[in-house]
Amino acid sequence: MIGSATAPVGRMTGIGSALLLGLLLTLRPSGAEAADPALAASRAAVLERLVAADDARLTALAAELQRAIDAGRRGSALIIEGQTPPAGDLEQAAAAAKRAAELAVASERADATVDGTVLSVPIGGATTIPPGPRAGELVGIDGQLRDAATASGPFVARRQAAADTLDGLAAALAALRADDPATALEALRQAAEARARIAAWPDPPPVLPFWLRTTGGMLFSARRIAHASLDEDLAAAEQAGRAYRRAARDARQADTALALALSESGAALASTPLARLADALEAVTTRRLAMASVLH
Repeated sequence: MIGSATAPVGRMTGIGSALLLGLLLTLRPSGAEAADPALAASRAAVLERLVAADDARLTALAAELQRAIDAGRRGSALIIEGQTPPAGDLEQAAAAAKRAAELAVASERADATVDGTVLSVPIGGATTIPPGPRAGELVGIDGQLRDAATASGPFVARRQAAADTLDGLAAALAALRADDPATALEALRQAAEARARIAAWPDPPPVLPFWLRTTGGMLFSARRIAHASLDEDLAAAEQAGRAYRRAARDARQADTALALALSESGAALASTPLARLADALEAVTTRRLAMASVLH
């Protein structure tokens, strides 16, 4: 960052790395020097120190990446569950992803120093090491996770509204069986309000009209049964009951379809940033294993 206190240190580190690499390049074995055990040991010791420092940075980076992945997965699971607010876990994932992006800057510099040194001081025949994650690859992931946290609330609310709709219908039917049409109508009013929250979905999945049509038919028929019961009109009540049973035939299929659509849409909120974090963690792991094999 311009004007930050750490900028001079970064410049000095870069200069020191360049000088060290230049020194190592001058130590490339040639002729009789290739058989000098002391020189070979010196080169190996330098490389080992660099690898140890790089590995320490990569370990810290891996820890933050893992924290971000774990918290992001918990948040995604809560979106699908639809009971507990997932925003807190997704915000934790965003914070860890931001820390990882900051650590990746120093880690990338350390990677470059080790890679250059291996070219000049091959150990065990190795001349290249798989790259770790680039700092630029982690930029913006925290923002994606915060966006997911913001968007997760409505998904949980919609799932709850769907459950409230069906619970209201069940309560209305129980009241009608108990010959209490007034209570049934109140339960149906609450169910209709919950259904309206689902109907207001701004970018709904294709299955939503099917669910709305099915639950709408059930609400309408149950309301007719309640009014017929209040009017003591047995024929009207029986007719409305047949209509309710026809509408209810598709209820399970409609509810399952909506639940799957909610789960898929909700899980997709964090899928892209989580995939980016997983790729970065895989790169860290691969590089650390390769560095360990170079020295052992």
